[in-house]
Amino acid sequence: MGIPSEQIRREIRLLIERFGIKSYCTMTEEEVARQMNLDRESAKLAMNRQFTETIIEADQEALDVLSQKFNLTFGGRAIEAAGKGADKGKAVRLLTDMYKEGGAVVSIGVGNSYNDEPMLRQVDIPVVVKNPDGRWVDLAIPGLRRAEGIGPKGWNESLRELVLGGANEQR
Repeated sequence: MGIPSEQIRREIRLLIERFGIKSYCTMTEEEVARQMNLDRESAKLAMNRQFTETIIEADQEALDVLSQKFNLTFGGRAIEAAGKGADKGKAVRLLTDMYKEGGAVVSIGVGNSYNDEPMLRQVDIPVVVKNPDGRWVDLAIPGLRRAEGIGPKGWNESLRELVLGGANEQR
């Protein structure tokens, strides 16, 4: 469904001298943490990708070159580069189909940007959380729920409500 992120990183590194590309593979954990407003451990996890690479800055010419080889999805603060034809929706559909072999499945998807749209279209219960600016991404998806919280807080609140029925106890 995708190509290894090391292959994407290799292509980005080849273009760095020609274009001013800034991506996770050109940054330290500290730089990613600062740029994405994460703690260092979260930045380390964010950088540990298997089938995508996160691009923070690239001019239009660099994006044109990269888009010839990869799917580029524009998210809230970054651009995701993935193999042609790969998207979160295909992955969710594959995983859900595997689980359905064991019985009924209800799928929930939580996202915050345009790169989450394919995934949100494939799940039974799509949820969008607010971005750091306090707004939701503008997606037209049937049944889309909008969580009040920003980022991880919205993710936690929406899943707590859906899975625990609104229970407020801390786990």
